[in-house]
Amino acid sequence: MNKNNIFLILLVAFLLVSCVHAPNTLEGFSQSESTQSLNSPYSLAEEYYANRDYENAITYYQIVLNYMKIGKTEGGIKEYWIKGLIGSCYVELEEYEQARIYIEEAIEGYINSGEKENGLSFIYQTEGGYYLKIKQYENALESFEKSLEYAEEQDNGMVRTYIDMAVAYEKINEREISIDYYNQAIALGEQLNNYGSLSNAYSALGIFYAEEGDTVQGHECFIKGMDYAELAWGKDSFKVADAYNRLAANYNLSEEYAEALECSKKALDIYQSLDGPYERDLVTIYSNIGYFHMKMEDYTSALEMMKKSYNITSSMMKEDKRFLDFYERVLSKNLKSLYERTASDKLEYEEWFIENFEN
Repeated sequence: MNKNNIFLILLVAFLLVSCVHAPNTLEGFSQSESTQSLNSPYSLAEEYYANRDYENAITYYQIVLNYMKIGKTEGGIKEYWIKGLIGSCYVELEEYEQARIYIEEAIEGYINSGEKENGLSFIYQTEGGYYLKIKQYENALESFEKSLEYAEEQDNGMVRTYIDMAVAYEKINEREISIDYYNQAIALGEQLNNYGSLSNAYSALGIFYAEEGDTVQGHECFIKGMDYAELAWGKDSFKVADAYNRLAANYNLSEEYAEALECSKKALDIYQSLDGPYERDLVTIYSNIGYFHMKMEDYTSALEMMKKSYNITSSMMKEDKRFLDFYERVLSKNLKSLYERTASDKLEYEEWFIENFEN
């Protein structure tokens, strides 16, 4: 396996695409439902969305839609905003057929209402993120262009769209155009003085350079992304943990495994201190730490960490296909590498696996 493939494996949970960015709240919405009570369904949905708990976010967004149906809360254009958010959640959950249905309903509702500017930019951005995930890059770019067209002003949403356009152009091998959009995202983030946008932009640009094998520029961008993440969300946020994961992956590319291990441990410390559905992040970090221990020939520690990753993964993969995908694409390969390095010639892989992971 070449280094670039390893880098992609290590970043399996952290690549930046459209819908990982929290959207702005629809103007007027937070002044009614969201502020009536800290425990209102909409505010709870927003909180779950921001913390990447998309299943619960969908549940509470659906409650809001039900309130609209029975007249308990005002509907209108807000209904289509909610549907766009639900579509965004389904994109992140990789349930693409459901995502497509909600996104199409949101776009049709906005267009028929005549209020195209009030939120339609975000819905088209979400559609672009959907197309990115299913690898229809030309369609993604078309949606992102529409997102920019309907943007009311230069804001953080436009920064997110520039980042996503850069990713799409990178996928179709338009390197210079991609870099230009990354730079536009950074320039607008600086103009807006928005630390979160700058963190996302530098992190995405760092991934771009690292995937090209330029670990020096990748490192510089990741450090800037981390610094801005700390300013935007605090040192103990999952955004900072993700920044440490990206640094770990970059160190792995340059075969600096001790430094990579240290970064992964810092990411783990943060995630273990947080409340939330971060199992996907934890299984990735445990697997990465095990991988780095293995590269440093500390096989006992490697086995311990991979066991932790496997225990969570095996308990979740029947109910969530993303864990099964992680096992097949990442963890199983790390386990087989560890077996090849540590097991005696007389012990078959299946026997070794049962002895270490199922007893």
